Amino acid sequence: MANKIIETNLPSYIIVEIDRHLTKAETKHPFFASSIIPLKLCNPESIKTMLELSRIDCERTKSVYDILMEEIYETFEAIQNNDFKNARYEIYDSIAVLLRLDKLLQEKRRNEDFKKNDIPLCGNN
Repeated sequence: MANKIIETNLPSYIIVEIDRHLTKAETKHPFFASSIIPLKLCNPESIKTMLELSRIDCERTKSVYDILMEEIYETFEAIQNNDFKNARYEIYDSIAVLLRLDKLLQEKRRNEDFKKNDIPLCGNN
């Protein structure tokens, strides 16, 4: 891959870290996976059910975990539907959730003392 100059809102250290982790993962685990979707979820109704449950959880809790799981199940639903363009879109939505979590954790680290409106690590949901 050629080095290209790109304009982005992402701090360069994030791009460097992602690249470093990707390279490490590809080296450590050259055989990536035996399948995209596990057998237990190969029935289209299974993923649809998991997606519906994650959407209910997401609406109820608004937790990062539930938002991320909703995006992940949307990714696998698109894959099951052979909609690879949308699957990639959902992958990037999942990455965006993780980057927002990273940003939140950086803020928490910078502000060790919890503020009244700070997001708790665990909710009462």
